[in-house]
Amino acid sequence: MGTSTREAALVAICACYLAVALGAYAITISPAAVFLALPQYTANRYLNDGIRLLNTGQYTQAKRVYKQALAQLWFCRDTAQLGLEKASVYGDPDDELRPDEIKQRIDHILVKQPDDPHAYLFLGDLYATHDDYTTAIEYYEKAIARDRTLAQGYFNLGVVYDKLGKIEQSLAMYECAVAHAAWDPRYLNNLAYAYFRHQDYGEALATYEKALKLDPQFLLTYFELANSFRARGHPEQALRYLEKGAALFDNLKLTKLEKNQTRWYFRLGADKLYLDTLPQKQCYAYRSLAATLDQLRSTAEAKRYREKPCASDGVDERNIQKWVEAESRHIGSAR
Repeated sequence: MGTSTREAALVAICACYLAVALGAYAITISPAAVFLALPQYTANRYLNDGIRLLNTGQYTQAKRVYKQALAQLWFCRDTAQLGLEKASVYGDPDDELRPDEIKQRIDHILVKQPDDPHAYLFLGDLYATHDDYTTAIEYYEKAIARDRTLAQGYFNLGVVYDKLGKIEQSLAMYECAVAHAAWDPRYLNNLAYAYFRHQDYGEALATYEKALKLDPQFLLTYFELANSFRARGHPEQALRYLEKGAALFDNLKLTKLEKNQTRWYFRLGADKLYLDTLPQKQCYAYRSLAATLDQLRSTAEAKRYREKPCASDGVDERNIQKWVEAESRHIGSAR
C-alpha cells in the first residue's frame, strides 16, 4: 500500500522521535546501543535547531545546520533535505532571484509537504514584496494557524500592519513575535518602534536599550533609537547613537551579517524611505549623523560625514540627503 507525500513526511518525522526514544531506552540495555543512541540524539538536535532558525527567519544559519545534518546523518535525511529546501528559498544573500523562481521553489515545498507553514510564510513575503498586503496577510495568518510558534510569521505580519498604518494590530503582532523569541534584536527593535508610534515612549526606550544590550551588532537599532530621541527633541542623545552606528558601518564583516542585510525603512508621516543595500544604509548613517552634527553646530565634523563616500549612486544619495534634511525638520515633533 502506498502513502501520500504528506503521510511519508509525517512518518519520517515520527520515526526520528521514535528513534530517539528507543535509543534512550537502549542505553540501559547494552553498551553497543550507545553507538546507535548518539547519532539519534544528534539528529534530533539538528532538526530542532533547524526548525528554530526557520521559525525566526534565520535562513542562512538554518541552511548551514541542515547541510551539516545531511553530511553526518544516515537517517531522517528526507526531513533534513526538506529543511534545507526551505532555508534555500531565497538563495544566498548576494543572489538576485526573480519572483517566479521563488514561487517555483515554494510550490515544490508544498508538493512535498502540503499545508506547510513555512511555505505559507514565504508566500506572504512574496505578496508583501509586491505590495499586495491583503493576500500577504491571508498567507501569514495561514502560516501562524499551522504553527503558533512561528515568530517570523507574527513579525512579518506586524510589518505589513505597520505599513498599512494599523498601529494596534502591528503592536500586537510584534508582542507575539517577542513572546516566542525574546532574544531576537529584530523583533525587539520593531516592538520598540511600535511602542513609540503608540506614544508609549518609556516602553519604547526600554525596549530599544534591551535590544542593543542583547545584540550591540544589530545596526538598525542605533538609528531607530537616534530618531526617537530626535523626535522627542533630544539631538545630543541622538548623536551618541548615530556616532556609534556610523562607526560600526566601517566594519565590513559586521555589515554582512544576515541580520544586517534585511530591508530597512523609516517613516515620516505618510512618507517612507526604503534602504535595501549596504551602500544605501551606509549613506543614510553618514548623512544622518552629518545633519545632527550641523544642528549641534559641529560644522567641521558635519562636513566630514556629509562628504564621506558610501558607494551609493547619485540618485540614492540625493534622495537620502533630502530625507535626512526632512528628519531634521521634525525634531521635537513627538513631545
